[in-house]
Amino acid sequence: LVHSFHQQPCAMATKSSKRVIISQGYENEGTMLRLPSPRDGVAITYLWRDDGLQEVNWFKQPFTSWFVGNSVVEDGSIYISTPVDPLFVLLPILEKGRQPSPDKPQGNFCPLDQLVLGAQLDFPHLHRLVDAVKDSMTLICQVAGRGSDKYYRLDDDKVVAWLACKVVRIAKHFSEGEDVNFKALDKQALHSYAVEMLAEWVAESWLARLRTALKLRPPAVSTSPPATAPTSEDAPRAYYANYDAHQSGNGGATHTNNKRPAPIAAKITPAQKAHATKMAKLATHAKGTKSLGSFFMKK
Repeated sequence: LVHSFHQQPCAMATKSSKRVIISQGYENEGTMLRLPSPRDGVAITYLWRDDGLQEVNWFKQPFTSWFVGNSVVEDGSIYISTPVDPLFVLLPILEKGRQPSPDKPQGNFCPLDQLVLGAQLDFPHLHRLVDAVKDSMTLICQVAGRGSDKYYRLDDDKVVAWLACKVVRIAKHFSEGEDVNFKALDKQALHSYAVEMLAEWVAESWLARLRTALKLRPPAVSTSPPATAPTSEDAPRAYYANYDAHQSGNGGATHTNNKRPAPIAAKITPAQKAHATKMAKLATHAKGTKSLGSFFMKK
């Protein structure tokens, strides 16, 4: 569904303005929330809609606008919201809240409200997640108590198992898709790719444990610059960034950990190489000549 919504004045913007957002299966406008990034704790923007949390990303091509009804939206960018598991947001908070000690290396059991209390001082919207995740807390936590009096403690083994399930589902999605590049990958390669996708929402310490559990090798780290510059086919990716990267110029926080890994390494095809050679020769021959527009200028 494509919606138009008004962005209200807040830390993310300097004035009220209409925007266009693409989402799936939701009718109401929703509410923008400022929550910590699961990766590094930086404040980023999410969309809360129909008791579900959605990640907001931004796409922009130059010189665009929107026709909405009988009006024109000057900002031609698109805001794309996709559902995200709120447990990703709470994971680093729960990890910090268990407070391990020499006597209790696994940490302490605490009520969920108390676990998020410290972080809620900086992110008051966290209270919306508390009620939403109570039924799924057993996926990553040990639970003690009965009835409404329940106490939670993060469990490392459960977290790794939960992440492993995410990896399996991601790998299955790509293996059953139409992209031939993914169909050519074996199970281990698909799992490795899925793990790197989770790097946007999970700290490296958890990814290391996950790779060990799945018997995957750590990703190779390249210290050399890329062999080739991005081609025109990569241009749209340059515009696809996290919502807050766009809002950083208007008072919002910048969040740069939003790059998604490519399924395969970029390669130059023979046609691209021939085109680049041709353009280089044309540029050499054109050196010192006048531009076409110069013939139409007033003298």
